[in-house]
Amino acid sequence: MALLNFQKLMEKLKTEELPPLIWIFGEETYFIDQCTNLIKERALGTGISDFNFDLFYAGQSKVVDVLQAVETLPMMSAWRLVFLKEAHLLKDKDLEALMPLFEKPVLSTCFVLLSPKIDRRKKCVKLVETHGQIAEMKSPFENQMDQWVHYIAKQRGLELTPEASFLLLEYLGCQLSEIDREMEKMATYVGSPPRRVEASDVHQVVPRSKAESVFDLADAVASCQLESAMTRLSRLLDQGQSEIGVLALMVRHLRILMNLREGMAEGLGSAGLAARAGVPPFFLKKYLEQAKRWSFEKLESAYRLALQTDRELKSSSVRSSFWMENFILKTQIRVKTST
Repeated sequence: MALLNFQKLMEKLKTEELPPLIWIFGEETYFIDQCTNLIKERALGTGISDFNFDLFYAGQSKVVDVLQAVETLPMMSAWRLVFLKEAHLLKDKDLEALMPLFEKPVLSTCFVLLSPKIDRRKKCVKLVETHGQIAEMKSPFENQMDQWVHYIAKQRGLELTPEASFLLLEYLGCQLSEIDREMEKMATYVGSPPRRVEASDVHQVVPRSKAESVFDLADAVASCQLESAMTRLSRLLDQGQSEIGVLALMVRHLRILMNLREGMAEGLGSAGLAARAGVPPFFLKKYLEQAKRWSFEKLESAYRLALQTDRELKSSSVRSSFWMENFILKTQIRVKTST
């Protein structure tokens, strides 16, 4: 059975009978939350949830308790629901104890395993693929983020102007869960229909300190202000922003500048440049000023460095802030030596 993504799993959960086994893995918490909420709605919506739902954590809960919960019949409901989080922490002996549930699923229970990663070579995973569903919750690519911002807005009953969507990504980057939290506040702020969100609404709702820090960092790097960039990075990390999230913001900014340099080389006018870069005309002037500081070759070099930094952030044992500082320092040196 093919590995499902977020959209395909959601479609199956909405249109088909719940499978007795579901293994959801990946790092995108917004997608995971959306799927698990829908599973709860489908399994427990008409039943007595207090008696038909159990939550366990691998490494903390006893496997025998998980086994017993899955095998318990639902009370006054068609389904029983059991979540086992951090399933990647299950030891081989734990998986062996749970093997009867994988080989012959309990058809009155929806058993959901959740983990950041899986090993598809394991027998238990192959059995889940055979008797149920496995879905990977990958984070969207940067160039897909605008459509996801609009998707989240629609889920909240909101319609975003292009300027509002652009600002949300500038402020919050590629963090869907954080975008959703801000969109929830936005829904309360704009009130009753028509629930159209303007750029001014984003300015009012998103915390000013967060917005200014993100803008300041991107502007400092793009404007080749090394000392300021380092200061802004430190402030962002102190606010709790993840290094990977900050890097995603920088990648997006670099991509905008690269698209503008391409458009400038082709002789595009303002409207064409704005469309090429995905920038609302209102913001175009600032990005054009920054793009003129960089050659296309230097932007490409910075982009490759960003990809290398992303790999290091996800795999190296060296402190994460070091790689971001290294990225900014090398980027600024490369730009300065080219001018």
